[in-house]
Amino acid sequence: MAKNYLGIDLGTTESTVSCISMQSKRDEPIEKLKALNIYQFNKSYRYDRDLLGLQSSIFIDRDKGGVYTGEYAKYLYSQGDRPLQTIRSIKTRIGTESLIQVPSSSNLEDIINCDMTELSALLLKTIRLSVENQILKQDVINTTITIPAAFNSDERNATLDAARLAGFENVNILDEPTAVLLSYLNDDDLGGELDFTEVKKILVYDIGGGTLDISIAEVEDDEGDYTVKILGRSPRMDFGGDDIDKYIASYFLYEFEKINPSIEERSEEDQARIVSRIVSQAESAKIEFNKKISSYLDNERRRKKIKQSVNFEVVDGLSITDLSLTDETLKDILFDVIGKEGKLSVPIKKVLLQSSLDKSDIDLVVLTGGSGKFYLVYETLNKFFDENVEILE
Repeated sequence: MAKNYLGIDLGTTESTVSCISMQSKRDEPIEKLKALNIYQFNKSYRYDRDLLGLQSSIFIDRDKGGVYTGEYAKYLYSQGDRPLQTIRSIKTRIGTESLIQVPSSSNLEDIINCDMTELSALLLKTIRLSVENQILKQDVINTTITIPAAFNSDERNATLDAARLAGFENVNILDEPTAVLLSYLNDDDLGGELDFTEVKKILVYDIGGGTLDISIAEVEDDEGDYTVKILGRSPRMDFGGDDIDKYIASYFLYEFEKINPSIEERSEEDQARIVSRIVSQAESAKIEFNKKISSYLDNERRRKKIKQSVNFEVVDGLSITDLSLTDETLKDILFDVIGKEGKLSVPIKKVLLQSSLDKSDIDLVVLTGGSGKFYLVYETLNKFFDENVEILE
């Protein structure tokens, strides 16, 4: 009988689950790794069985008693609808003693405290219930959840506890950069690009929604079996696409406050609505601009002309209008991120130093994670390595 093995990427901003079927661990897979759908309410408040990703957002409706994970929760936040009851970026705080206070929308003094492990379990439970609708529970032999390599023992144990609370059994955890490396080495379409009969050094750069993980591995092909030795890992860094969005949002907010200087006089809930709207619109503008410019990165004349117009209502009829994102504007906004001593480059220097290596020793960079698709991340890495190292996306 075929047995199923699950892999879960419990992300800061989005989570996914995949499955592979095998007769036993030593056999060839019956079919290729496949992504499973995650059932959830979509932004139209309809139960959707066709979504592959689960937005890692949770809306707790204190007044009606409902809890919603995924697309619907993120949509409410993006609309500035009860943002104080919506929880995001849980992964970066799991395993800590911090609690999230969630007030009732009808009485902000009526507060409940939410534990990060329990909140993560809610996301994982959504995934488990979806899996059980597609695969018989007894046929799931093992579940592996990927985590940042820099997670400490408390964070690792909290992730395992969340999985068990969600109803998963036989759970393992695997460092995200290691998972990426194993995927690369076992992908027939990619594995042949480097000759591993001689030792090669691979740098895995994994930047997601809220975490940045870098590992350097030494890889050698020993008669068909890969020998992998981890030479160094970056220290814990809570930085990712969410933080890039906040830089852009700060620019939007600065422009908004020029014509609406009385924001601080508004209520706590109104201020939360303003922040949620601006941060969500910053994310959308970044994504749309990235789509536009990605086809013209080698055409300096064309890329200078590309822009993304920004016009939206923030709160109560007050709007941001006549703003635009351009390549030049983004580089100014994100100077602390993409500069020579910026947040994207400094961790590479640290892991190279830890590994007693120079950047010229690296044979290949594997760029992964959702935020790895942002063009300035790729260009920053390419510049760091003096355009001398292949960067595999």
